[in-house]
Amino acid sequence: AAACGPTSQGGESLPPPAASPSQGAFTACVSQDLREPNGDRLDLSGTWQASGDGDIYFLSQVGSCVSWAGGFPSSQAAVDAFGSVYGWHTVVFQGVVDPSFTLHGRWAEARQAPEHRGPIGYGETTWEIGFEDGQAATLTSHATGQEGGDEVLTKLSEDYLEP
Repeated sequence: AAACGPTSQGGESLPPPAASPSQGAFTACVSQDLREPNGDRLDLSGTWQASGDGDIYFLSQVGSCVSWAGGFPSSQAAVDAFGSVYGWHTVVFQGVVDPSFTLHGRWAEARQAPEHRGPIGYGETTWEIGFEDGQAATLTSHATGQEGGDEVLTKLSEDYLEP
């Protein structure tokens, strides 16, 4: 699926992420009644922030399917740290959460900077859902693929984006 990774860069085909036994697991969304430790239905939808660079991600969960888009230099510190080579970037993800509260899926990243435009990384990742006070509070990844690496996302309060 196009949302699961880039297929071309400047007319040149990019290899798809390596096939894995879990690959078929995130091709179909199902209605699940996963419950958080506090008894509420698991809902990962909302605004999340990355621990490393402070980037912001907007997650949407429908049944077992989770997708998100985000990135961007979220602060002047990120712009200062990465400069124009880093520029503006977007990361997309599509995956499925399973009954063990593990999220499996694919990610892709594209950058918009004078020195580089287009897809620069993609791969597969597994996210462990962490709970605080019985509610989903963190996602910790173990990504593979180009420029993959461990990351922690923290769910922000519902009023984070309100004026």
